[in-house]
Amino acid sequence: MNHDAGHARSRPAPAVRHRHPARWRAGLVVLVAAVALAAPAAATPPEHDGLPETTLEVGERELTVELAADDASRSQGLMFREALADDRGMLFIWDTPDRRAMWMRNTLIPLDVAFIDGDGEITNIETMAPETTRLHWSVAPIEYALEVNAQWFAQHGIEAGERIPGLDAAREAARDH
Repeated sequence: MNHDAGHARSRPAPAVRHRHPARWRAGLVVLVAAVALAAPAAATPPEHDGLPETTLEVGERELTVELAADDASRSQGLMFREALADDRGMLFIWDTPDRRAMWMRNTLIPLDVAFIDGDGEITNIETMAPETTRLHWSVAPIEYALEVNAQWFAQHGIEAGERIPGLDAAREAARDH
């Protein structure tokens, strides 16, 4: 048996711990309040106001889409949204064709993405699960990606190979904004 260890247990706590208990508690209250106030701010979705919108004909349906045509809006995408109306989506626009990938980090709702080439043809459609970092790739170089609620394309009979008109006008609307 270690006699020093047994003796240490019977000693009172050092006086320093009890010197300023009110000040220590006040500091703890301030710290807890600061963390509590900061947490909702971090989880609050950023404002999406200000993105230009347009209407696209997709199959026989009309979709109102927000236009994400710069790095900041494409990076933000539909993150933190808790819902997306059935007749709404987001069109991602790039200036040059390339193979692109999308993911769902901080995206709370399941989505479909249609990858679309410069001629408006859907190259492939991928269903993406919420809050995942799995990359979903276009199978060919694209200039557009259209995100809608998961299964929207299947529910409306939209498949790879179909064309979406009006994408050049959407690009111009984004530039004019």
